[in-house]
Parts: sequence; structure tokens; C-alpha cells
Amino acid sequence: MRKGSIRLIAAASVIALALTGCSSSSDDAANTDTQFEIFTWWASGGEAAGLQGMIDVYTAQNPNTEFINAAVAGGAGVNAKAV
Repeated sequence: MRKGSIRLIAAASVIALALTGCSSSSDDAANTDTQFEIFTWWASGGEAAGLQGMIDVYTAQNPNTEFINAAVAGGAGVNAKAV
């Protein structure tokens, strides 16, 4: 019983420290202008409509971010830009 309690406390401590390291104490990062570029093959039909829906939601939640849609035609990706 005692070993189980110690393990539980240790695991909770590790999780708490990990969450603290992933958090931010200021909103400055959310207010900066940034760019977000996505490479995808969702370029036509329902796929393009789905991608546009995700773009609309993202830009509504992140108004200071420029979303760059680098969709390429063709499923093999041969027309994709070199990164």
C-alpha cells in the first residue's frame, strides 16, 4: 500500500512538472504575427472544401496568423515544393 502511494505521488509530481514546463505565463506569444504554411494534397472537390473549413476555423481562432495554403494538385506529391 505504501509503495503504491509513493508511486502515485511521484507520477503526479512528474505530470505536474511537465505541464508547468509546457505552459506560458504571458499572452505575448498569442499576440504576435506569425505565418503558418501547410503542404497538402487536398486540392480538389470535397477535400478542398474540408481543408477550407479547417483554414476558416484556424484563422478565426488565430487572427494574427497568416495562413499559407500550399496545396498541390496530384496525389503523388511530385508537384510539391522542396522544403
